[in-house]
Formats: sequence, structure tokens, C-alpha cells
Amino acid sequence: MDNIKIGKYISYKRKQKGLTQKELGEMLLMSDKAVSKWERGISLPDISLLPELAKIFNITVDELLNGEDNTFTVNKEKNSLYIFKLTAKAYKQVLYFQLYSKKIWLYVINLLAFIFIFGGYALFSLQQYYSFHLDIIGLLIIVLGISLFFIPILLPIIKASFFKETEYQYTYDQENLTYIKDGRETCYKYSNFHHLYKSNDYCILINNSEKLFINLKDYKVISKFLTCPITNIISKKEKWITNSQIALTTLSILLLILELGYHIILKNLGFELIYAQLEYIIIITILLSTIICIIISKIKINLITTLSIITSSIIILITTWLISGNFVTQITYYSISPDFSSQLVLKQDKNTGKINDYHYTYLCFAKKTTSFNASSIKKISTRWLTNDCNYISYQKADGSSGIYIATYGDRSDGIAYYSVLNSLNGDWINKYDDEPRYHLMTKNNSITINNTETFSESEIEQFGTIAITLSKGSETRYIIALNSNCIIDDNGLIKHDGTIEIIPVFQVNVPATELFCTTYKKDDQVQQNINNQKRQEALDIVNEMHSLINNKEDYNNFKSRGDLFKIQTNSNDYIEITGLAYQKEQELGGDTGVIVDTNGTNLSIKAGTINDFYVEFSTKGSYRLHDNEEISEVSYSYRIIKSYDGYLIAKIGYRIPGNIGLVALSPTIEADISNNELFHHSSS
Repeated sequence: MDNIKIGKYISYKRKQKGLTQKELGEMLLMSDKAVSKWERGISLPDISLLPELAKIFNITVDELLNGEDNTFTVNKEKNSLYIFKLTAKAYKQVLYFQLYSKKIWLYVINLLAFIFIFGGYALFSLQQYYSFHLDIIGLLIIVLGISLFFIPILLPIIKASFFKETEYQYTYDQENLTYIKDGRETCYKYSNFHHLYKSNDYCILINNSEKLFINLKDYKVISKFLTCPITNIISKKEKWITNSQIALTTLSILLLILELGYHIILKNLGFELIYAQLEYIIIITILLSTIICIIISKIKINLITTLSIITSSIIILITTWLISGNFVTQITYYSISPDFSSQLVLKQDKNTGKINDYHYTYLCFAKKTTSFNASSIKKISTRWLTNDCNYISYQKADGSSGIYIATYGDRSDGIAYYSVLNSLNGDWINKYDDEPRYHLMTKNNSITINNTETFSESEIEQFGTIAITLSKGSETRYIIALNSNCIIDDNGLIKHDGTIEIIPVFQVNVPATELFCTTYKKDDQVQQNINNQKRQEALDIVNEMHSLINNKEDYNNFKSRGDLFKIQTNSNDYIEITGLAYQKEQELGGDTGVIVDTNGTNLSIKAGTINDFYVEFSTKGSYRLHDNEEISEVSYSYRIIKSYDGYLIAKIGYRIPGNIGLVALSPTIEADISNNELFHHSSS
């Protein structure tokens, strides 16, 4: 007897009856493991069980021992029992087949996804002009668009991950295919099938809404009986081609909508493309996408063909950009702020040099707001002072340098205009010690910097509501910008903790310096914190001086710098030592381009002894730069400590208690130094 054949027959009959191995075992008072061994051909039922087993299956014992019904043969073309197992991998392929058989829906879904993504970004970009939470709405729409885009890709994967392997049984002969499902047989004539889809491993026969799975080897037997059309299930390569066609078609439609929207709506509102060359790029991209869609549907696609298409497209687009640049009349300068919140767009006329400043950037469009004249020579440099303030340096028609400040933000409610000059009322000093030292004092509608330069209201120009320039004659000397932490209060002043940036335009490649206000605030705790900070700075200065003096080798190797320097002298005269220190400081200062002619006015020894003392003095004179001259008085403060061969001098900054650790002199030592040559300084 053929154990395997009998086992298959028992399995077939059990499934035909809709019984599990456990249920059949219970009916025979046997275990499900015993039934499993029968069906796998490992063993046979005991002879005493055969009548009962035949009775359950409604067959004869002979049929059971023969392993077939009396009308059943093993001829494949007539009526054998076959099993098809639908795995998760095959099921996922079926799902993709169903998806890609409805291409029109894929086109619609992808188009909607891209419209949501770009539309959401468009709303997000409008937030800088309207405060209706458009950024949140835009982000939600973008997320919806991305989700919509990935649904067709992820849905089959998710469904397949939860799919359990399913087994289908069927038999066939020359006229019919009999499908066994849930223990019931259904007979289908071959003429009833209206389509067949074929993969590398299996086939799907379509009868109305029913899908019948069979093995590929069985299809080869019954194919001569089928009259329905046959289609191959989409392969990975075909899927890639379809996806590419959908993406290219969607891109073409979106670009066409963008182009039409620009000419019909945005252009009439005064918007322009940020780069004029984009007009040509959009048109060429639409044509390229259409041509590539046709090409990939007509030719055989492989890696070489794909790379050739991509490379050719890139070359065509780059060439279009370069050639179209010769036909545009303006040069575009574009920069984006470090936090991506603001965009600088400038366009300069190639012939006249006139520069247009574009604000209200929107997608790839911008609207002109301001114009200013420049040289046709394209010498323009830009620099972000804050995330919403950019200063532009350009060359004027007469060859001199010009400064323009582009601002994109506000430090108030965005409605009322306010004076930046008035908001700066008070004294401002460095926030960080490692930056260039500044002391900025604003009062009576004027600004004084380092007690050397004073700028009246007529010499101060405001740009937007966050920046000003300080000029002497036609030359811009400084730019001051309000940082984003500045908030203007009801009195038009900058609230607590607001800081500003100052940059000297007349010095090349000098970084901006951050300053904070120390005087006009009435918060006692703020003042106490500042005093504590300045006291610590004084301690650090004195400790550094003593550390150098206590180590002779370190002292000898120390190189004088702007804020700490040494002089060689045996003098024990306060005034002479201070004068020599002043001369050394001027020597270290180098040539700044400013012509100076100053003399000392008065000097005061505040504390200490000749070995360690604190002194303050002032000078007065003229400061001239080009054709601009002004008279100014400058104050100096030194901490001077005796060393091995002279004295070590520390320059004391604004509000730092230079007399720390010293006994105050009462009365102080005062001197008139107006005729002392040591306090005279002249540069030419």
C-alpha cells in the first residue's frame, strides 16, 4: 500500500468534511498527532479503525485503502487534488497588483499628496505676514500630504504583516476547475473565467469578483482550455516604471499650475520669481517630464538607461540655467538667515546698477519693496547681523562704499512704528569679555561710543524697526541692530534682558559685539547682579596680575596686550608712572586711521600706595577721520602694580571697581596734567 497516497487522501477527505486533525482524532478516540502521522504517510490507521474512518468520510474501505475515490484518478489533466499555499510575500504581491491595476487612483492620490505638501508649505510661509496660526495649519496639511503619499506604499506592507498563511485546494479536468473552500466544492467552467493574472510562482483566475489561486505548473496544464485574456502581474521593474511615470506626471501638473498661477495671479500682485531663470527651468522641466514618461514606456529600462536619462536631464537643466542667465537683465543675490526664518533677495540691473530689495518672499516668489542706486560694478557683500537683519555693502556710482540694511522683523506688536534711537536710552556695555570692548551711551537723541565719538540725531538713520546706522558725513561708521530678545515696552524702551549688536563698518572683518543695558533699568536686583559681575571681573584682573608678578619666568615671557601691559621704569612718582602707562597704551593701539591730537586734563589717585594703586584721568582733544572732525573727552582708569623691573598695568573697564582690595585715599591725590607731555598724544 502507498502510505503517502493514502495519507493525502485522508487529508483531502478530512478537509472536505471541514474537520480539524483534533476533531477527527476525537471521533476515533485517537490523538491529533496520530492523525498527523497518517496524513504525512509516516504510519497507517489500525485495521480496526478503517470501517469507522470510511464511515466518517462516507466512502468504502476499498476507496480508503486505494487512496482515491472510485471516480478519482491521478491524471493531472482530469481530476487530481492540488494545494496552493498563499504566503504573506505572495499576498503582498497581490495587494500591489490590486493597487497598480487602478493607476488612475494612484495619479489622483499622488497629485493630492503633492498639492497638500506644497499648499501646506505655502500656508506655512504666510505666517510671517499674517498671525492666524497659519504655520500650525500649514504643518498639519504637510503631514496630511506626506501621509497620503505613503499610504499606497505602506498599506500593502501593513496588511501583509498581519496576514496568516492560507491554504487553497482545487482539482481540475478538461472541462472544469473545482475549488474547495471551507469544506465545500464549487465547480467553475473554464469559459466562465474572464481574466487570468500570472506571476512567476502562481496565477489568479478572475470569475466576476472571485479570485482563485492556482500553482503555475497547473496553469501550464489547463492553459489550453482557457479562453480569457492573460496579463502578467506587475514586476518590481514595472512598478518602478509606473511610479516614475506617476511622479513625473504629477510634477508636470504641479509646475503647470505654478506657472499659470504666477502669470494669472501673482504677477498682477507685483510678485516676481526670485531667479528669472526659473521661468525657463519650469518650462524645460515640464517638457522633460513629458518626454521621459513616453520614453520609459517605449524602451527597455535598465541601470544604464536610467543613469543616462538622469544624467541627460541634469545636463539639460544646468545648461538651460547657464544659457538663460544671458537673457535676463538682472543679477539676483540670495541669502537665507541662519535659522531659515528670513530670506534676503536683491536684484541688480546689469546696465544701471540699480538694486531692488524684495520682501514678502513666498515659495519661489518675492515682491519688490525698496530700490537704491549703486555702481554697475557688481561689488555687493551681505552679512546677517540677526536672524531678521542683514546689512549689505555695495559700491556707489561715485566709487564710495554704501550701506543698506534689510530688515524683516519687529520688536513690538508689529503694528506701531517706533524709534530705535529712543529705545536705546541708557548705557550699554559688553555682554561677553572676549569681544571688542564697547561703551555705548544714549541720551538727548544722540549716541556716544567709547567716549570718543558722538553721533547726533541727524547722523543716525533708521532701517525698518530693528536697525540704525551711525554716520559721519557720507561715511557710515557703525551699525546697531536689536536682537530678537529685545521687546519694546509701552514707553518705547527695550525691556529687561534685551541685547543689541554693534559692528564697526570702518573696520574690515570685525565680528559684531553683543551689548546689554546697565543704567536705565530700575530693577534693584538687576543692578546688584551687574555689580556682583563687575566685582568678580575686578578680582579676576587683580588675580591675573599677581599671578604674573609672583612667577618671574611667566612675567618675563608675558607679551603686553590692549587690556594688560607692562612698562619698565624705576620711578616712584604716581603721575610719571601713569603717563608712561598711557603712552604704552597708545603704542599698543596702533594705527586706526583716525587722526588724534589730545592732551591730559586732570588726574586722580583714588586708592592704594606706590606699589599698588588705582588711578583715573581724562584727556581732551580732536579726532578727525577724512573730512570729519570732532572734539571729545575720554576717561581712563588703570590698576597699576609694581613688578620686578617696572610696573604691570591693567586697563579697567566701565563700572568695574578697579580699587578692589585697596585702601581708599582720603583725600585723593589730584593733579592738573594739561601741560604734561606724557599725557599728550598726536597721530597723523
